[in-house]
Amino acid sequence: MQIEFERKTKDSWSGNCPARYKVKSSEGGWVIQGKQVHGETRAQLRDLGTDQDAVWIPEDLSGNRPALCRVKSLEGGWVIQGKRIDIETRAQLRDLGADEDAVWILEDLE
Repeated sequence: MQIEFERKTKDSWSGNCPARYKVKSSEGGWVIQGKQVHGETRAQLRDLGTDQDAVWIPEDLSGNRPALCRVKSLEGGWVIQGKRIDIETRAQLRDLGADEDAVWILEDLE
């Protein structure tokens, strides 16, 4: 999967930054880099496949693209559920923090 950086959150000045990438290869869609989702939040995900995961991103990174779950807490933002990415795609991510991961979402989720 070939990806191209599009944007990161407005509050990001250095590493460990949520970001959005456009998939340039035939798969299409986006790769979303965000904070890992655990515990109570993860338990609320519906129909999580064995090849899927979820990440949290702040409001300003989503643009006008709806996501699967809006966060109703002080943090706000979105939890996005998508396919896990492969090692080659992960190597293209910029400033991936230890508490971050990324998922791939299809065009029809925009």
